Amino acid sequence: MVLPTGYIVESVGPYYADAHNNDAAIMKSLMKSEDFNGTFRRGDCMVVDRGFRDAIPEMTEAGFTNFMPHLLAQKQKQFTTQEANESRRVDILRNILIHA
Repeated sequence: MVLPTGYIVESVGPYYADAHNNDAAIMKSLMKSEDFNGTFRRGDCMVVDRGFRDAIPEMTEAGFTNFMPHLLAQKQKQFTTQEANESRRVDILRNILIHA
């Protein structure tokens, strides 16, 4: 977990690479831990990639503001201009954090 300043808050794991340990499943289990709940609180922003899409309902229910690149709907060939721009903003922010 990395702050927008590039400061690494926490590193957890290792997790086995199997169907039960994808990004969303790991996030759901982290949200149940005392360390996570002691570090993050309602209203905090989470910038995630599409691998977390199955955890978005739980993150929203916990009060987090989530930013994730959009997903194309079924039979949708391209994003609207607004969806494309929002996805680019999330990707740009994620890249800044990754390379910080």
